[in-house]
Amino acid sequence: SFIDRYGALPEPVENLLQVAVLRREAREAGIHEITALGPKLRVVSDEPLPESRQMRLKRVYPGSTHTQPKGLSTWLTLVPRPKTLPVGGVDLIDGPMLEWCSKFINSIYSADPKALEDS
Repeated sequence: SFIDRYGALPEPVENLLQVAVLRREAREAGIHEITALGPKLRVVSDEPLPESRQMRLKRVYPGSTHTQPKGLSTWLTLVPRPKTLPVGGVDLIDGPMLEWCSKFINSIYSADPKALEDS
């Protein structure tokens, strides 16, 4: 959270800064697309996840899949869209969704083993 002489930044500005950070994290992790598609988040990357990370994906994010669509060179990860509560919650949006995406990238795609241990 940034604070200047006028106080804290408005939420839309904070979200814009979070988007910039998320884009950098995604690019560094080899991800070139993250899209919310109905009940799933779609993550597109150029490289397959190692088997150990695919196992982690399925354990930490039940209902997730990681496949290479026929005829494409990219890999597709589908993750159930995060909610405010596991049962009966509403879809995360804005800042909380950006924070969730950042944690997802760092826990599944990060090249930093420490990031995997801390999550």
